[in-house]
Amino acid sequence: MIGLREAYSQSSILFVGVDIQGKKRIKKGAGYPLFIGCTWESGQVTDLALGSSDLTCASAYILAQAQMETSDYELQMASTGILLQSEYKEPPIKANKEIVNRALNAGLVEKRSGYRLYGSTFLPLEEVFLYSTHPYLKGISGSRKGCDALLNDAEIPIPSFGEPISYLTSENIQNLNQRFIERVDARIVTNHLLAGDFLLVKEDTASPLHTLSSIERLHAMAWARGELGSMASVLLGDRGSSLITLVDRYMTHQKEVLNSLQHIETSVSQSDPLPDNITLPGSNSSVLTDVGRICLESHLADTATEVIVVNDDDATEIVWSISGISMNQALRRILAHDVNVQPTATSKRSLRFPRLEASTSQELVSILTTTGGKTH
Repeated sequence: MIGLREAYSQSSILFVGVDIQGKKRIKKGAGYPLFIGCTWESGQVTDLALGSSDLTCASAYILAQAQMETSDYELQMASTGILLQSEYKEPPIKANKEIVNRALNAGLVEKRSGYRLYGSTFLPLEEVFLYSTHPYLKGISGSRKGCDALLNDAEIPIPSFGEPISYLTSENIQNLNQRFIERVDARIVTNHLLAGDFLLVKEDTASPLHTLSSIERLHAMAWARGELGSMASVLLGDRGSSLITLVDRYMTHQKEVLNSLQHIETSVSQSDPLPDNITLPGSNSSVLTDVGRICLESHLADTATEVIVVNDDDATEIVWSISGISMNQALRRILAHDVNVQPTATSKRSLRFPRLEASTSQELVSILTTTGGKTH
């Protein structure tokens, strides 16, 4: 912070969406920085902040609207961020709700019933299911045989295998839904697969940015791989080479995740639950985030397991499904202890470390799940 203030002494410094740790007072210098949509422990920051972390998108949009010209695109992006933060539900906070409603009323965003899957509007039908990891469809994802069996049992015409889901008739969709209900865990079907989506109306229908679910998955992949800059450039308007690269990388990532899951499923006895500390020798560390999430969501681990540790040769990932533990809380709890390891956030519910001994990772899990203090 000091370096930024020295470098831009004649400018107002804005920090957006950051976590200010500790209660040490901030020195004024040429002027105090402003904190937009942040979390903090210091009471001093309360007077310098516009919105807590629950209001990052709304606060940034409102400030931009007050200080410069904004267009439909900025409103569309603000509402997209709010909907992702609220996990597709109606935002409980009034300011967030007003921005989403404004985008809905302006025809920029539109609710859509049906599948919440990456590529549902532009990928061939069989690829949508074959490479799905959010949700992971056990027996279908990563299995060409399982995918073909699903589509054949649903009596989907073979030419439709290569077309987007939107090309299917109502009867095709009903048959397909029934086959999913028969094959896939009901919680996965209800909470993820058929949970509905949002369309970004002004985006090209053949673009991954046309649906909220596809944006979510591209963002999650970029975060897990430490490539958020690429995602940011796409959201800021690059619909050319950056988007093509991101989409290609996404498909590579999906295949790597599915290969790792197949290794897990073939190496663990069907009668025994997956242990809460597993190792994937030789894998790419960037897949650990999704592997851990899927093990928890799809109950490959014991159904009571809420935290799982996934290792490869170079890294250890701690992934949790406990909704009450935010990323900021997790980082605060771990950094408050002298554990001598530096975490890297890889999703809103996962942290990556250099490869740890089992005893150290267990200590971190214990710290993570211990109730911490309140933050703003």
